[in-house]
Amino acid sequence: LPAAPRVLLCVSSPTVRAAIEQAAGAILSAESNRPLDQAVNLLLREPGIRRACTLAGWFVLQALTSVYLLVFTATALVVAALVRPRDWIGTRLVPVLIWSGVAAALSAAVLAPFLIPYWRVTQDLGLTRSLEDAQRFVVNWGAYLATPARVHFAAWSQSFFIADALFPGAIALVLTAVAVARGVAWRDPRARMCLAFGLAGLYLSFGPAAPGYALLYRVVPLLQAIRAVSRFGYLVIVAVSVLAAYGLADLRRHFAHSVLETAAAGRAMRFALAAIPLLVAIEVSPAPVGY
Repeated sequence: LPAAPRVLLCVSSPTVRAAIEQAAGAILSAESNRPLDQAVNLLLREPGIRRACTLAGWFVLQALTSVYLLVFTATALVVAALVRPRDWIGTRLVPVLIWSGVAAALSAAVLAPFLIPYWRVTQDLGLTRSLEDAQRFVVNWGAYLATPARVHFAAWSQSFFIADALFPGAIALVLTAVAVARGVAWRDPRARMCLAFGLAGLYLSFGPAAPGYALLYRVVPLLQAIRAVSRFGYLVIVAVSVLAAYGLADLRRHFAHSVLETAAAGRAMRFALAAIPLLVAIEVSPAPVGY
């Protein structure tokens, strides 16, 4: 799966590349982040060897696909844990730290044979991604309005299309706003995790243009492996996709318990909510793809 999009990215036009890149980034990250999300959630709730091994296993599988996903996933996991202080403050702090350290050590041990060659190249040849390199690949606000989706591209989004396409979709944004406005994104710990790493991805996608990034670059060695910092925007797409699902689920619960004026109105509302996933698929589709 990771190889196919990269091959296509090399031979496709900019519009097609963006469509493939956006879809591949969202699908690969969202699907693999689902068990990762469950694993970190369980480790925070029930720290132990089993939870540590599960988290390490899913992280390794994600990290082996690319260095970028290694960095994105590590960023998401750290930020997600930080916004759940109730799970690690007080007497739970020591066991959470111990078993999180075990998960990190297991991951490092498995990934070492793959990462050591990178470290040797860095030490022997001085090959790192400098801040100047990152500066050339920072995102701009227009990228979050750019999309290869046919519904939007011809109508208004084409003028924002330069290099990156990070618009997650209008319906998804509306549903995410519902999750935030109705408090689901704050009350539910897992939704709050998604909101946190989405905001972190938004911030980091601006690279050296973001205040404090230069300090993070010096303190966090993993950032020195990232050149196209704009790809941190994938975390935004993943966060919006998950929060949109929370927003949709909240609306379904709300209307299920509300008393509508007529049975016909109730059926119409349930049908509309059930049709939203199909509408989202139509909205974000880049087909037919033009070459």
